[in-house]
Amino acid sequence: MLPLTAMAGPVAALGEGAEGGPVDWMDRCVGNRLGRAMKEAGVSDVDLGRRLGMTGAVLARRMARPGTFQVDELILAAVALGREVQDLLPAADCLPGKGCSVCLAET
Repeated sequence: MLPLTAMAGPVAALGEGAEGGPVDWMDRCVGNRLGRAMKEAGVSDVDLGRRLGMTGAVLARRMARPGTFQVDELILAAVALGREVQDLLPAADCLPGKGCSVCLAET
């Protein structure tokens, strides 16, 4: 495994440009993947919000705003939706400015 300093160059390069940095596009992808998983499971934002200890309105705002989910919330959401946590995380094909199949379908 490469040390983090060795990985900083490629990660920094991926985050440059119109997307607003490496975290923004990853977080948008998480929101898109969570939304798709909710649709497929037939779970509303009100229902999932209740399971996560928040209102549906708060959940909807957090899904639309980058950087708002904590790891424990993603784990609870995955369990509530009958998914694996990695299903809610960006896939290898999700890159800034391009997006993955889930991100492209949601835009």
